[in-house]
Amino acid sequence: MPEEYKYHVDEQSLTQGFLLKWIWNPIVRILPARLKPNTITVIGVISMIIGTFFFWLAIHHEMRWGFLLAAFSVFIYMACDNVDGPHARNTKQSSRLGEFLDHWFDSINALLINLCVVSCLFLDGWLLMVCLSLVAISFFATIWEHHHTGVFHSGKIGTNEGLMLVIGLYCAMVFVFKTPFFQYSGPETINFASGMAYFSILVCLITTIKILLRVRSHFLEFIPIVIAVTTAAYLGYQKALPSWLAAAWILASNIPFCARFLLERLSPARLPYRGIAISILSFLGLGIFFIKDYLPCVSMLYFSHFLCFLLAIIMFMDLSKAMFYLGKKS
Repeated sequence: MPEEYKYHVDEQSLTQGFLLKWIWNPIVRILPARLKPNTITVIGVISMIIGTFFFWLAIHHEMRWGFLLAAFSVFIYMACDNVDGPHARNTKQSSRLGEFLDHWFDSINALLINLCVVSCLFLDGWLLMVCLSLVAISFFATIWEHHHTGVFHSGKIGTNEGLMLVIGLYCAMVFVFKTPFFQYSGPETINFASGMAYFSILVCLITTIKILLRVRSHFLEFIPIVIAVTTAAYLGYQKALPSWLAAAWILASNIPFCARFLLERLSPARLPYRGIAISILSFLGLGIFFIKDYLPCVSMLYFSHFLCFLLAIIMFMDLSKAMFYLGKKS
């Protein structure tokens, strides 16, 4: 690998130019040079976790001010995600570890944000499963393409636009939570909830198809995550798993698959444990198909929690390897 690390991005976002000029660049200019870029990244993640707690208060305890605090938390995360890179370049602190943490935490934050959005819109059924499956697959596709091309492509409707929509939705929920137009009542009923789901499906489908066409020579690498998310989606659709758990599994599938390609591209070290761990996780996950009719619901939940435990182990090992191998190069 070359000694000097450089991050290449093809930015096409409709709003990034405006945001850079009026928000991100002014923030970057006032950041102290001694502040580590990775610290900014971690602050963004902590903000999202706190925001998710506020969102939970708003949903389950009718504390609608929680929506506003959750919206503010998303903005803090959005700001951190946009200023950590420029700050790293300005202070010559760009690193492979920083890139790993940025994208790896993004995959975790995508889990939290999307679960919150579908919760406040009460999305359910096949539309929920299809929507989240395509969200997960399109997110993975961007990391996968970056792995093979060395360039991170951001489309016209990308992360900024999505987060701004989420912030607006959270603010609106203070006034419209549980109102019929904003509450999902079936795929055939066109309202804001179903409309947002259909729009997300369209955008994610277009994004994924474009990426597949650009990196079609590596198509076989794309199959495992498709199997993972469709398995979770099918189990959710068949009610073998509660909708919330199936939704969480669909989105969580991103985390180990994205980490694999991030580590392989950024680190020369081979990580043999991942193949074994992922194989065990995949085998047990697919095994649900064959045992779901013989297990009571409670046992299915325990089995799913065990899979969550395995996923947590893989995440911990990925982060540990990144800190060990990439931290030395930072």
